[in-house]
Parts: sequence; structure tokens; C-alpha cells
Amino acid sequence: MKRRSFFLLTSTFFVSVFISLFTFALSVSAQTTQVSGGVCGVGGVPTWTHWETTLTSSKIYSNPYADVKVQVTYTGPNGQTINGYAFWDGDNTFRLRAMFSTVGTWSWITTSSDTSNAGLHNRSGVVQAVSYCGTNSLYQHGYLKISANKRYLTYGDGTPFLWLGDTAWSAPIAGTQAEWESYVQKRKDQKFTVIQVGAGTGFLSRTKDRNGNAPFTGTGSAMKWNPAYWQEFEKKVRYANDQGLIVFITAVRELGLGFPATGADSAQVDLFAQNLAARLMGSFVVYSTFNDYWWTFNDDVAGNKLQTSTSVHLVSVHPEFTWQPAVTFHGKEWTDFAGVQSGAGWQHNPHLEEPTKPFSAELAIQQAIEFSLGLYNQAPTKPVINMEGPYDAKGLQEGNDPRYLSNYPVRAPRSVAYLSMLSGAKGFTYGANGIWNWGTDVSWIRPAWTFYEALNQTSATQMKYLFDFFSGMNWWDLVPSHNLVKNQSTNPLTKMVVSKTVDGNLGVAYLQNNTNIILDMTAFAGTMSALWFNPVTSMWQDDSLSVPNVGTYNFVKPSAWGDALLVLKRPTSSNDESSNGGILTTSNIIPDPSMELGTQVWRPSDYGSTVVNTVARTGTRSIKLTHDGTGSSSNPLHNITQAGIPGVTPGAEYVYTVYVRGDNIVGNGAGGKPLSVLRWRNGAGTALAKEMYMWAPYGTYSWMPMTIYLQAPSTAQKIDAGFRSWWDVTGGNSYWDDTSLDLRAFPNRGSLLASYQSESGTVSNGLIETAEPDYTGSGYLKPNDGGYVEWTTVSGGTSGGARIISARYSYEGMVKPVELFVNGISQGQQTPVATGRTSSWASLDWAVNLNPGNNTVRLKAIDFTAGPMLDKIDVYARGSGGGSGGGQGGQSPYGGAPWTIPGKIEAENYDMGGAGIAYADTTLGNAGSTYRSDDVDIWSIGGTGEIPYVGTTAAGEWLEYTVNVATAG
Repeated sequence: MKRRSFFLLTSTFFVSVFISLFTFALSVSAQTTQVSGGVCGVGGVPTWTHWETTLTSSKIYSNPYADVKVQVTYTGPNGQTINGYAFWDGDNTFRLRAMFSTVGTWSWITTSSDTSNAGLHNRSGVVQAVSYCGTNSLYQHGYLKISANKRYLTYGDGTPFLWLGDTAWSAPIAGTQAEWESYVQKRKDQKFTVIQVGAGTGFLSRTKDRNGNAPFTGTGSAMKWNPAYWQEFEKKVRYANDQGLIVFITAVRELGLGFPATGADSAQVDLFAQNLAARLMGSFVVYSTFNDYWWTFNDDVAGNKLQTSTSVHLVSVHPEFTWQPAVTFHGKEWTDFAGVQSGAGWQHNPHLEEPTKPFSAELAIQQAIEFSLGLYNQAPTKPVINMEGPYDAKGLQEGNDPRYLSNYPVRAPRSVAYLSMLSGAKGFTYGANGIWNWGTDVSWIRPAWTFYEALNQTSATQMKYLFDFFSGMNWWDLVPSHNLVKNQSTNPLTKMVVSKTVDGNLGVAYLQNNTNIILDMTAFAGTMSALWFNPVTSMWQDDSLSVPNVGTYNFVKPSAWGDALLVLKRPTSSNDESSNGGILTTSNIIPDPSMELGTQVWRPSDYGSTVVNTVARTGTRSIKLTHDGTGSSSNPLHNITQAGIPGVTPGAEYVYTVYVRGDNIVGNGAGGKPLSVLRWRNGAGTALAKEMYMWAPYGTYSWMPMTIYLQAPSTAQKIDAGFRSWWDVTGGNSYWDDTSLDLRAFPNRGSLLASYQSESGTVSNGLIETAEPDYTGSGYLKPNDGGYVEWTTVSGGTSGGARIISARYSYEGMVKPVELFVNGISQGQQTPVATGRTSSWASLDWAVNLNPGNNTVRLKAIDFTAGPMLDKIDVYARGSGGGSGGGQGGQSPYGGAPWTIPGKIEAENYDMGGAGIAYADTTLGNAGSTYRSDDVDIWSIGGTGEIPYVGTTAAGEWLEYTVNVATAG
């Protein structure tokens, strides 16, 4: 990595600023710049983020944890109130914590049970809450609450919340902070939204955490919590929240060793529930009174105290794996939503010390269906979450664990998730042996995974597929409709489930190991189109079926698939590419003289006055795609496609760029998700492959470019290019602005320096194959999970420097990341666009710096069963097309004059000169699409172009500034 030392040049010199991940500060300025799209509120505490203040007791108590109670009331700008408590945090320190839902002035005032304590009683203050402008979904949308129809969970602003949990029961007491952060990052990447933990021992025999702290000290009236333990506990909670995950905290009334488990010590249970609620008042948590048990009097004690101690957090229960505890707690007034554990198929109850019997898959699957459906239909109506099904386990996968009956399918953890979600549950929690116990040896688990082995199991990646699957539809509107199945099996292992929306416009069915499903079509709103989804690979298959809503229909599952999902949707004219609505003609394609010869551009001005809106990226217009779930929106442009663009050269490379924006409105998490679609055709216009997809995040609220590098198949002469909204979901707008198809060259690449074939490198966990056409060399790598190819002689020339490394790949599926390493240092993961079929090839480019001489480069498949096929890497000189200051043509200060110090230098005003001269940025393009046109990612507050800042940084990136030192010293 290049670094320029400070040196004097008369009174002017260069300042080199290195950017560590997420934040950096410029030492020559008094201003600290916050990056990575974080909080932009100024002059106060951003809404829905952590706030606290400290109170100092003026008196000393023998047990400050128990001897004094401090209540607090917060009053908001609209007169709303929040009630809570202060908590003791060691010595004479008490703390208040909260989050504020509304922008404006909030006041608070305390009342102490000891009115003579001037440090605690009648203390007051004022807090100014400002807007949160970051991207964390928790801080954007607020605390969880119950939907208006009481069927599902939502964020505070009404956005549906899809509960995808993991059981890390023992993490607080058994895990280090570093292990926890690695784990949370993994689960964040896999789209998990909830981590379930125990407050104390988490089923282990440990009495202290990894720092040697016990949860409690003392006994009897001298018993009190240990602040050091709970400070580490909350640190883990805070980190998970900062990554967008909620923490579900169980066992509030049964912490384990040294803590009362039954009725006689209800006062201690009451006291702990109050203090835990106070400590976590400023965090995103949900509570359960216990973990894996049945009702006791102390559950009511803990539940009622939690409900009265926090007016903002939800309370539920993670019950035992039988029906009676689940239905009992469903009826409790203090449970906001119903938790259920369908379980692993327990045929004995270890809590009753019954003789051990092996797990039954039939029982596990039957309970997943019946428990979810039973609570869904139970009065009063409450959301249902299946908080634990069968765990993935080494013995289950290898088939050598006597705890499982011989017919127990490996797919059971995945199957139970879909069976639950389509039987009334509106969320599911995954589990794996090795995670719940945090790698601790447990005598009754044989064979066993280590913690990291368990963390990297593909079953968790399949939960990501589940999240993506349901996020693409109005999952919260699905109603169990199993009676529509007309060839239902009596065997639980082949039982099928169906849910549909009340209006009949959407239906979803899950087949375990069945070849077909016969459905009563009269319950649907009209003719339905059919899509199949593979939950193992995340691949979709469109059978191009249009099934009328009369009689029954026999849907046959794709051959060679195991379990599968069938999605039935109402086709609409706005979705139908063969209709006239929303289809562009060749006359809509115009050349743009500002771009290279061969580029074709679509501009919003081509589509008439009906698409005028005020959020255009350039000019006054962009295309606005809006939808209401039925296709009958006020603007029918739901799907825009230009078919058969001519001029494609077989085998040639192209770059396609589209500017998109997605606005998530009306509380719909899947709304506002722009999707760009491409497809190759031959000279006669026949499609050569399935569609290629690339999609932006929903809720971007600002313009961003999406780019794909392509190589045409050997018989391609035309290409389709289009844009559509993601599914037919209510509550989001998608916008499309300037779109270009560059038929000439990759703008950031210079000359080709060298190529390295996969078969010439060292391959790990993968095979060199030749089955698909159009590869180069003598084969390509087909990697497994974590597989890679590594080259140790990638030349950096005599002086090294900035390069582009381009990986040629092909993949038929969706969203599979690839990571590049140079000399052992990650250059970041990229998610390749699905190329539609395995004989279509595309490229991923990384901007890197190579050392002089030989370099070691590794291309690795990340976190999936079978990754994209990797043909080769090409090494290019870094082109000058992206440089704001003329590429490699010399360094000069931005604006023409050096910056004077002492003084302020705005981070975005780094020098002119281009990559490797004025800056190093490891990803191509300006992700923020603001202020400057090179590869440094510059965003703006609110996405308006005003108040730019540098964000989305990575380790090893740097910026340089030319400064004039006006005053020595």
C-alpha cells in the first residue's frame, strides 16, 4: 500500500490521510468527519439511538442494587410519556437510559424512593432529539410493536418486521466480545434479524463469563448483580443493535446457579426484571421470562414487572417443546406475542427425567405445523413466532448420532422453518449445535462441531434464502390454507402446506419431498402464474404457466429438486412483457454525444409527461415505478423492457449502467426495490439464456448506479435491457434515471497486462471442469463453500502500483458473494449478478495495489453450497476514465490552491490526480454518486447533493491533500 511521507516543499506539503474501517478524523482540522452513511443529525441525540445520563448518589447504601428505587418519566414534544427506572452500575453510580421516537425537545424527571437522596431524587434535564439519517434499520424505524391486526410484528413506524432468529443461548457467559462480533457479522450477512440469548448460564455449567465475572454476588438480602458482568452483557447487545439485529433475552426469572428458580424468592425476580429493563431501556431487545420450561408463579412476577418497567419493549416467552406451556403463555396478559417451540421431535421430557428416546422427525414436523396453526387460531389473536425447531447438528448430517431415528431427514431444520411460516407463524428461529453452547463440550452431543464449524454451516445460509424469499412478498398477509391441497399426505414427512392472501392474488406452497401438489384453484382471484423456488440453492424456475381459477390443477415440481416452494401470483398487464403497457420501442433509444461511440442511452425525457416527478437525478424527470400489489397503480410503468437491442458482437465485452433509487414507503420493507433485467438474444431474436438480474437495496432514498460487466455468448447479436420493481408489493416506489449500454469498453480499465487461468492456480475445495461452453483456457473452477483458486506469481512489474483485477465468472443462481485477497489482505467481497445460465459469462472488477514482483492473489467463494464458476482473472493497468483530475497526469490541489492550516479541510476536497496519486479506493465507482466522478465514495446528507461527505470506506484506503502551513508549529 502506497504511503506518502510528510515533507516540506517551501511552505506547502501533502497530507496523506489513511482511512480505517467506518470512521476517520483529519488531524490538521478541528472538525471530525463521520463517514459510512452514519448519523447526520446535528445538535442533539438522533431518534431511536442510545441515550444515557449518569446520576451520582449522595448517600451510601449497603446494597444499592436493592435498597433504593429511582423512577423516571420522559415527556416528549407532543406530550407523550415514557416511564422507566434508573439502575445501579457500581459504586455510587446510577444511570438513566432511553431512546426517543420523535424529533424535538424531551424532558425527564426522577422520583427516588429515598427522597432525602439529593443525587437521585427530583433530578431533571432536557434532551434535544434530532433526525437519524443513517442506514441501520433499527434506528430508522424504531422499537418493535404489534401490527394493527395483531398478526405480525412491525417496527415502530409500521414497517413489517420479519423475525429470523438464531439461538446463541450461551454467548453472554461463554463468548468473548471478539467472538461475538465475528458471529454477529456473519449472521448480519446472512440476513438474520434476531439473536436469542440467555441472561445467565445459557444451559451451561459455567458460573462466570470469559472475563471471570459472575452475574450475581452475595446471597439472601445481600444478593446483588455484578456490574462488571452486565456491562459486558450490554456491550454485546449494543454491538448487535449497531449491526441492525435485535437481541431476545430469555431466562429473566431463572438465571441459573445462585439465582432463585421458584416461588419463594419472587422479590429477587421482581428486582432483577426491573433493573434489567432499566439497563437496556436504550437498546433494541425483547424479553422472555424463562427459557424452555413451563409456567411457574415467578413467570407472572417477571412478566408483569417487565411490562410495567418498560413501556417500549415487547415481552413474550420461549416455552418448552410441548403444547400446554405454549397455549398457557399465549393467554397471559403480559405476553405481547406468542412464542412456540415446535422442537426437535422430543419423545421424552428431560425436565421430568423420563427415559431417553431418540428424536422423531415425524413429531418435529407435525408439531411445527400444528403448534403454529393452533396458536394462530387461538383467541385472543397474537402474532406467532416459532422460536426453536430442530437444530442442525454434525450427527444429523453424518447420520451417526443415535439420538435421531434413522429416517430423520437432514433437511428438517429448513423444512420446519417453511412449514411454520406457512402455517401461521410470522417468524422463525434457526439453531445449530456448536452455536447455542458456544463450542463448549456437552457430553450428550456426540459427534460435535466446534464453534466456527457450526458458524459456517450452509443451513444458516439457507435461512438467508428464506429471508430473501419472504421479503419479496407480503408475507404478513399470508393466511394458512392447507385445505386447498387435494393430494395431501398422511405422513408428516411428506405433508404439504399452503398459505394465500385473503384477496387471492398470492399463494405459496411448500413441498417436502413430494413430486407434485394438486391445488384447488377456485380460491384464487383469477388466472395465476406459477414460479418454483429451490430453498437449497435459492434458484427460481419459471414454468411459464398460466393457470385459471377453476377446478384443480396438478403442479409438478422441477425434476431432481428435493423440497421446493411454489409461488402463485396474479399476472397483470404491467408485468407482461408481451403487452403494450410499459414497453419501449426502438425509437426510444437515442445516442448521447457526451459518451463514447457505440453507447446507447435511455433518458426519462423519452417517456412523456406522465413520468414527471421531483426526484430526478438529472434534469427534471425520472421514471417512477409505483405499485399497489395488484398492478393497477396510478402509473402503469411497473415493468419497462427494451427488447432486441441490435449491434451486439458475439464474444465481446460490455458495461451496462443504470441509475436507480428506491423509496420504501407505507411501512413496507420489500417496497422500493429497483431491479434491472438483461437477456441475450441471437440474430433471429430467440432468447439464449434466462434473464440476468441485478437489484439495488430497497429504501436507498438517494440515487445510486448499478453496473454489470458482461461478455456476450458466442452466438449473441442482441440484448434486452429493462427495469422493473421488485415483486408486486404495496408501499414502495422505484425510480429509473439515465441508463446506458456501452458497446465498446470497460471505462476503468487500462491496457491488459496479464491473464491467469483458474486451472493454472492452486485449487482448494473445488474442481476444474469443462462442461459449460465459452470458457477460456482448458477449464474453469467450480468451487464449493469456501473454495478458492490462488496464484502466487501475479506480477506487479518492477514498481507495482494501481491495477484492476477482473474475475470472469458465470452463475445461474442469485446473490452469491466472491472475495478477492491480495497478499493475504482482503480486497472486499462482491456479489456477482446472476448471468442467467452457466454458459453466459460476466466479470467482477476490483481496484487493487500490487507490490513489485510476484504477488499472491486468491479468489474465494463465500458462504454458499456451490459458488459461481470462476474462469480466470485478468490484470489491467488502472485506466484514467474515472479520475477527477486527469488520471495519472500529476497531482494538484482540489480547487487550484493549497488548503491553509491551521484551518478546516473538507474530506471530499482531496487532491486532483486520480487513483494511486491522490487517493486509493478499493472499489470501482463513486457509490454515493455525489460531488465528484472518480472512485472515492462521496455521499450527501439526505441524498440531496448538499453537504457531501466521504463514506463507505475500507481498510487501506487513503486520501491526500495539498496544504499550506501558514503558521509554524
